[in-house]
Amino acid sequence: MIDLILKRLLVNKIISDDKETLEDYKYALVIMRLKLLHSITILFLGFSLNCFVESIIFLLLYSILRKYIGGFHAKKSVNCFFLSLLFAIGLFYIINYIYIDAFLLLILIVILLIVCLFVSKNVEKQNLIFLLIILISANLIFYIINTPQFMLTCLYAEVLTLILKKLSFNF
Repeated sequence: MIDLILKRLLVNKIISDDKETLEDYKYALVIMRLKLLHSITILFLGFSLNCFVESIIFLLLYSILRKYIGGFHAKKSVNCFFLSLLFAIGLFYIINYIYIDAFLLLILIVILLIVCLFVSKNVEKQNLIFLLIILISANLIFYIINTPQFMLTCLYAEVLTLILKKLSFNF
């Protein structure tokens, strides 16, 4: 399928036919396919466990945090897939079986967001402040509309990001 897409891109003269360009596009398409598979699987799992909105929040927040903070990468895509699945199952379990007071969640989230965003040395200060404002605002809205499961999802994404950032081994 990836080769078919590459051929169409070449035929329509969207990309050049030099070897390096083709390899770059092939790699990008493989990564896009894996990301799509991860997302669809997590969304399907969330839907089937009545946690669809939480799965969307998790995917968005976790993607944003990983972009700015980083983390480790599995050596094999199958390991990455199953780890992602395991993390999602952990989230859905926590959402359904653990209760934490919403105000305490808000305090923990703000503290962890500050830690998360300042752990990364590659992010410009204005981007950190912008991200901090956006994420705290979202959590304040979740607090005001009394959706602690959404706040717990944010906290889970933050903790997971910090843990993965600190891991130095690869699977």
